[in-house]
Amino acid sequence: MIQTEYNIVALLSEHCGKMMTYSAIMQAVWGERADSGNIKKLQVNMANIRRKFGVRPGESSYITNEPGVGYRMDG
Repeated sequence: MIQTEYNIVALLSEHCGKMMTYSAIMQAVWGERADSGNIKKLQVNMANIRRKFGVRPGESSYITNEPGVGYRMDG
């Protein structure tokens, strides 16, 4: 799971400032195995990443979520 989290962070950092859709992230990370069920898996991984970054509710974060769309890493 840690490798998956690294892959997500690396992908978002490569596209820093751009909104990455859920499907684009899932395709890049899980490839052919990506399906709509992986959205929950992606959300769990993002929660773990945010916890490791030390993000607390109400504080600015490194990664922004737009519900129903995707994630963006802020520079």
